[in-house]
Amino acid sequence: LSDEDLDTWAIDTNGEKLSQDQKDEMKDYMDLDDAGNLTFRGFLQIYQLQTENDEAETWRDLASHGFDRELKLRKD
Repeated sequence: LSDEDLDTWAIDTNGEKLSQDQKDEMKDYMDLDDAGNLTFRGFLQIYQLQTENDEAETWRDLASHGFDRELKLRKD
């Protein structure tokens, strides 16, 4: 995910872009490709850390993308 992709994801998830500091912090600790973009593995790392620290926030994120508590995509 490029910075633009991260912004799109953040807006879809929380209604606002990530700050540059937040993006930089992700890039300091998460898996990146050779171009410095977050990989799928890095994206999963974000959610692993988030879930370990605040499971409810992960459920809210999933709900914002249309998933229910059984991880089924809602049809509404």
